[in-house]
Amino acid sequence: MRIILFFIFVIVQTHLLFAQDFSWTREDSKILLQTLANDSLQGRKAGSVYEKKSLDFIGKELRVHGKIKLKKQLFYAPIGENDSIQCSNGYFYINNKKDQTIIISAHYDHIGMGGALSKAPGKIEVHNGADDNASGVTLVFELLNFLPDQYNYLIVFYSAHEIGLYGSQAFEEISKKKKFKPVKAHINFDMVGRLDNASPTLRVTHNFDSNKVFEIRPIKINYNPAEKLELFDTRTNTRSGISCINISTGLHSDYHQPTDDAQYINYDGIRIVAEYVVSLLRLI
Repeated sequence: MRIILFFIFVIVQTHLLFAQDFSWTREDSKILLQTLANDSLQGRKAGSVYEKKSLDFIGKELRVHGKIKLKKQLFYAPIGENDSIQCSNGYFYINNKKDQTIIISAHYDHIGMGGALSKAPGKIEVHNGADDNASGVTLVFELLNFLPDQYNYLIVFYSAHEIGLYGSQAFEEISKKKKFKPVKAHINFDMVGRLDNASPTLRVTHNFDSNKVFEIRPIKINYNPAEKLELFDTRTNTRSGISCINISTGLHSDYHQPTDDAQYINYDGIRIVAEYVVSLLRLI
């Protein structure tokens, strides 16, 4: 009996660690984003050694700041009629012993040295993807500081987004496991690092029946048509009828350019978006 009680205690304490022991500062956000958007990671192209190094770094930061073990899902993404590359998603589960789970996600890959996906044709340069989507990964870390505990959370970092949303498609197999059900909503971040301080505006794409849950001030919300959910990593869950929300600070002239660098990121803005998401989670 003592052994059983000991293991129950360990399990309970493990779950509490997620909520109580995660420590993250603004300076940590800068280090995370600037590392992911550094030339040394060569644009985090899906299937490359730099993709692996990026996910390993994300996992190390989770261990150091919250004793969180990042699990990996290997999958193959097609890159031609008879060819594919091996990629990795990263994920972990915060079990608050609640009845419903929220998926929170961001893709971490980018387009490497450019090529066909670049908006700078002919330039073979590192495309660092600071906003797309090192900013989304950073926002997830910011959120881990103060997620409300009324839900369980499935946290996911997707790869192979840029070449066709293959990471989120592959992750469907894991997200449907019994222990993660039922999923109440899926919130995804893609390019959230360029909030305009003068007129803070978010682009929100969702499939809710009502917009009232988005009436959170002082951030202005621009709603995208729900059909655009097909362009995001929530696509699979949208088709399954799950409530999905995609949040972005919008496109800009550095999108898919070699100039999408860390120097242009609004770190205070990322924290503001995180606070907005916390308010949102208390309403949905």
